[in-house]
Amino acid sequence: VYLIIANAEACANHSNLDGVRFGMREEGANLEEIMINSRTKGFSSAVRKRFVLGSWSLFVENQEKLFRKAQKVRRVIVDAYADVLKDYDVVLASAASTTAPKPDESNDEKMSDTYLVAENHMVLGNLSGYPSITVPCGFVEGLPIGVNLTAKAFDEQNLLNIAKAIEEETGLEGKTVEVNA
Repeated sequence: VYLIIANAEACANHSNLDGVRFGMREEGANLEEIMINSRTKGFSSAVRKRFVLGSWSLFVENQEKLFRKAQKVRRVIVDAYADVLKDYDVVLASAASTTAPKPDESNDEKMSDTYLVAENHMVLGNLSGYPSITVPCGFVEGLPIGVNLTAKAFDEQNLLNIAKAIEEETGLEGKTVEVNA
């Protein structure tokens, strides 16, 4: 649901950056080549894949089956969050399923289950529209880990107070650490 909606919105938001009327212009032999070059330069293949997915979900023949259905599921998620947040100040989740990858392990080209699951720990704030923040909470084998907090709509101050309390309790408030990975 998140990937369909987020990619469709990203695609729609970037669609006018054609290098002719708006956006950075990359040269080409003709108008089509200028637009292709302008829309692809500076974006990794992973980002371009997301634009393709977003564009595909916005095709007229796919809108009802994909985009509109994703919007309906999003509404169910937002309502479920609202129901949970009636009784609690925040929803706390791990920020990712693993520690941060080391530089030689990082690969932005992956669209693997591990990557998508790790990403999904934090997208509920984006998907729901509720305020969300991720704060550090410690280290595992020298690598940072964090928790993600999501609060009620317009309850940012309470969210920030809880985030600050977590930083104070973990002793990480105001600290910077060099990670040797």
